[in-house]
Amino acid sequence: MRSRPIRLSVLVLTGCVALSLLLPGDAVAQRTVRWKMASAFTSGLDVVGESGPIFADNLKRMSGGTLDVKFFEPGALVPAFEVFNAVSKGSIESGWTTPGFHVGQIPAAPWFTTVPFGPQAGEFLAWLEDVERNYERYAGFLERGVSRELARIALPVNVYTEWYWKIDLHNLLHFLSLRLDEHAQQEIRDYAKAMFALVQPIVPIAAEAFVDYQLESMRLTRLEIEAVRSGQPLATENKREIAEWEQKRQKLGL
Repeated sequence: MRSRPIRLSVLVLTGCVALSLLLPGDAVAQRTVRWKMASAFTSGLDVVGESGPIFADNLKRMSGGTLDVKFFEPGALVPAFEVFNAVSKGSIESGWTTPGFHVGQIPAAPWFTTVPFGPQAGEFLAWLEDVERNYERYAGFLERGVSRELARIALPVNVYTEWYWKIDLHNLLHFLSLRLDEHAQQEIRDYAKAMFALVQPIVPIAAEAFVDYQLESMRLTRLEIEAVRSGQPLATENKREIAEWEQKRQKLGL
């Protein structure tokens, strides 16, 4: 049995619903608004995912069919973590996501999210006040001669930390290949870009080879190779595989 959905953040849909409800009856009957809604969650995911299609169905029913929003699985239109960008640029009309995914672009985004992805605005304010008080305690410990390693026990994880990290080039490039991928979350991609920028001047030949043969290369699956050879559509019904193949075809100019 499907769990009762918790209404999560949906970009710019409410305004359109209100507008459609305010239009005169005859005018509404003559016009149907059709939107595509890209999702960051699969429809099979409990609560956060299954709420998307239900929300779209409710909008259609509430508007008498004049607002028809079609739900798309992650990757069918855009990658999951690119939903916000696609809506803001006008590539798609709406998205089903959470603001917490986009804190790298909008630092205040978590203020508009809620359980299970974060507290609401009032709770955030109270938490930030506690953080400031904890930092004052930390500074007080230092003044009393307590070592930083012991004094920082009162600090939360959101405080910037400095550390030294040792890694060989092989594993570093493997890490970067994962975190520079367009499917990775924006925050870790920014971090990986900064790391690669530090490494490039040190190992320029290896860095160039990494870009040529790994970062900007393309890996094809068996089904994709067969599709290239035959010129036929990808032999699968998996929506994510089909969407990724379409992206590869565009890059290859097929």
